[in-house]
This record gives sequence, C-alpha cells and structure tokens, in this order.
Amino acid sequence: MKLDLTRKPEMPSLAHIKFFPGKIMIASAALKLLSAEDIRRALNAHVNGDWGDLGKEDCEENNQALERGRRILSVYHNSNGIRFWIITEADRSVTNVFLREAHPNLTRMEGMEKKRGKHETRTS
Repeated sequence: MKLDLTRKPEMPSLAHIKFFPGKIMIASAALKLLSAEDIRRALNAHVNGDWGDLGKEDCEENNQALERGRRILSVYHNSNGIRFWIITEADRSVTNVFLREAHPNLTRMEGMEKKRGKHETRTS
C-alpha cells in the first residue's frame, strides 16, 4: 500500500477517545482490499465509541465492555461495500483489523455480538 505523504493526515483528538487501542494489527487481506483512508476512518470511529454497523444491543454490549474490560467488536463497510471487523482485546493491548475471509475464527466471531459474556465451549 502506498501512503500519500503530500497531505497532512487528520488526527483524532486524544482527549475524546473512549480507549487506547494498543498495537494496531492489520491483516494482509485487509491491506489489499481496504484503502488506508477506510482503515483510518474505521479505527477513529472505533476508539471514539462509534461501533459501525452493529445493532443497538451490540452497541450496548460494547459500551459495557468499555466499563468491564471486555473485548470490543466493531463492524464497518468501506466505500465499495466490503465488510470488515475491528476487534480490540479485553486487555487493550492489541486491536485487529481484518476481513471475514481472512480470520480463522470468524465463524465463532460472527455471532460474538450476541454471545459475548458467555463462555465458549472448549474441547480437550
């Protein structure tokens, strides 16, 4: 991805963000299909509490996750309609940006909004 260094990027005000995202990790598939601007806008929205295309219940879950130190999930679409996810881990150490096809555990994550707070079944 080629960065445009001729224009000054807009920086979000740190005074207004809801949480620090930790290290930002962007999956290679997301880098190929999303523009830097798509990713920047979504990350800015994510740290400011705009959870993108989540429903009301899921937005409320994210707001509670902020207070309770749980994982935060947002879903966005770029200008071409490509759906992508941003997840910040509960300890706020890392935030991942990825596409559905590129995430190995996405089948579990697609229903995560409604299942958050419940324990996952583990196999031994």
